[in-house]
Amino acid sequence: MRSLKRLAVAGALAAALMAGGCASVPANSGENPADPWETMNRQTFAFNQGFDKYFMRPVAKGYETVTPKPVRSCISNMMDNLTEPRNVLNNALQGKGNNAFVSFMRFVVNSTFGLLGCFDVASMGDLTPKPEDFGQTLGYWGIGNGPYFVIPFLGPSTVRDTVGKGVNWASSIQTWVDPDWAGWAVWGVDVIDTRTRLLDMDEVLDTAVDPYTQTRDGYLQYRRSLVYDGEPPEDTFAEDPGDSPAPAQPEASAPAAK
Repeated sequence: MRSLKRLAVAGALAAALMAGGCASVPANSGENPADPWETMNRQTFAFNQGFDKYFMRPVAKGYETVTPKPVRSCISNMMDNLTEPRNVLNNALQGKGNNAFVSFMRFVVNSTFGLLGCFDVASMGDLTPKPEDFGQTLGYWGIGNGPYFVIPFLGPSTVRDTVGKGVNWASSIQTWVDPDWAGWAVWGVDVIDTRTRLLDMDEVLDTAVDPYTQTRDGYLQYRRSLVYDGEPPEDTFAEDPGDSPAPAQPEASAPAAK
């Protein structure tokens, strides 16, 4: 009987996702130079919305409801701490030696005095976060975004950031945790934690006239800002909204990384 119930629930979820995956496509789809794959992307975006509505959002809300805020903050800090080795690598690859050292010290301090990152002790001093990922590194060295690309389940990206995600995965501690199930468990916690942090944005998308366009434009502008450490040149984006060339200044004169 339990198996039949599970099959019924799985069937209902699959039907809901398939129904949500049917997106209306505007007549000018693909004309935006940053999004030539818009027709396909809209279908994937609709599928992801269905998956989020019927699975991820309820899970995140349930997690937020049953987990005390101090515990959630501890878990969020621990997940952030696991990204510090990636920050060290990418800051170093961008020639930001000081930021790489800060990220290294943050990992050491928070992993020890912060109880595996539960408490962000490092930020109490001058060791503020210097987050960088491989997509930003590629952009820093002049690799353009490439077409906007919506990844099933994972959401908005670009060709450049999709390549970056692969390197980010390979350079993450949880990828190499043994046994494998422990590493996947950490990834699962990370996904739930990330979705919970985004709950406040749900109303913005739910009330948007075109959630797809708002998500795409917001993502491209956000990623471009990260590549330029919060100070993107306005003229470049106006000429080519799908490209993010590298900053042309050395580290000493570059804006401070966020």
